[in-house]
Amino acid sequence: MGNQNSNPTNWLDPANYNPVYKKRPGKTTIQTFRDAYGSDYPEDVEPHSFITKTDLAHIVHWLGIGPGDVLIDLGCGRGGPGLWLARETGANLIGVDLSINAIELANQRIADFGLVGRARYLVGNLCETGLPDLSCDGAVSIDVLMYLPDIVPAIKEISRILRPGARLVFTAFEGRDAEIYRQPLLDNGFEVELYEEKPNWRSRQLVLYERTVAEQAAILEELGDGAQTLIEEAKDLLADGLVNARHVIVVAKKASEN
Repeated sequence: MGNQNSNPTNWLDPANYNPVYKKRPGKTTIQTFRDAYGSDYPEDVEPHSFITKTDLAHIVHWLGIGPGDVLIDLGCGRGGPGLWLARETGANLIGVDLSINAIELANQRIADFGLVGRARYLVGNLCETGLPDLSCDGAVSIDVLMYLPDIVPAIKEISRILRPGARLVFTAFEGRDAEIYRQPLLDNGFEVELYEEKPNWRSRQLVLYERTVAEQAAILEELGDGAQTLIEEAKDLLADGLVNARHVIVVAKKASEN
């Protein structure tokens, strides 16, 4: 978990992220998420982020996309949430991530979701996707925006590539009651349709971090050096009990043309 004041010195440097995506998680790593989320853990998604089956169902509802539409997954990581959403909606998928390792792992999972020919991945960043103007019918970003030192360039880029009336749905962490994403969205042509704290997130997150610390040796063996960031994060945030943070889901609709 991160925020605008606790990110790598240069968040655009893939070297900050490639170690995290050297390997897919093993059974101990996955079990820590199962312990935290119980029946709400999305098994086939195998998320690196903090997403649940309930969250994914809500995102499908809010995106409002269907077969033939184009969904972009911004900061896609290993691809799980975006692939799940594309499968459920029938949309075509484009994933963008800084890490070539993440892109390679995501490409390996396309066939698992029955999306051969309907999903592709690009190495890039949220501020410069390289996609044409007005080329996407929906955008999703799962626990990524809080790592940006400045979210405004990313929101401008998302607005550029989304068609009028399309929605951006994202989850992110922020300071308690801060609503740091609302005004940048409003300033860049979005209507904020939903902005709320996810229910039960704190208790689940604490269990996840407790289990991560307890199983740190096995997780390090499974994931290698990339696990160190998660373990250190777990230790740091357990110390303050997450009392100064909240996990939000935000839905923003790009204004329609007159």
